[in-house]
Amino acid sequence: MGATMHPFDANAGDTVANANVSANGVPGRSVSVRTALGSRVVAWQPAATVAVNDQRFFCHGYGFGTSYLAFGAVGGYTLFGSSVPQVLADEYRKIGEVPTAAGLQANDVLVWWSKEPYHSALVHTPVYTPTGALDPAQTLVNSKTGTGALRVAVALTDVKTEDYPGVFRIEVYRRA
Repeated sequence: MGATMHPFDANAGDTVANANVSANGVPGRSVSVRTALGSRVVAWQPAATVAVNDQRFFCHGYGFGTSYLAFGAVGGYTLFGSSVPQVLADEYRKIGEVPTAAGLQANDVLVWWSKEPYHSALVHTPVYTPTGALDPAQTLVNSKTGTGALRVAVALTDVKTEDYPGVFRIEVYRRA
């Protein structure tokens, strides 16, 4: 696996862009953080007063490994959807699209696209049909929707149909 996003670190030049930004009704701030290649992207960081763990991160924070789960309460953040394309360009390679992607692995990142990245999740257990095609109904993913609980090992088709019916494609990425 290649390099990963950096935790928020004011000593390394990361900055607070706006100290008062609410996301999904949760207080926080917008911050400028670095990709592994040094590109600047914008993210959301929860306020220190947010004590409920499920409210401390959203789908892109989980899917791209930048939440407090990876970086701790001080350094963790959730990428804004508008930042996802730069992170993908700097740190990932596209494997394909669901359902035609082959060779999916646990922890590959799935990105649901509308006009911009709408949702992300991690592959938990890929399942293929006897013909070698990906079986979205049997493939399991870990998905986090807004302030909701992290859903572990849910069917890929359940995430697509229940949570994001307007999405027109799901792309698969692996860390470069």
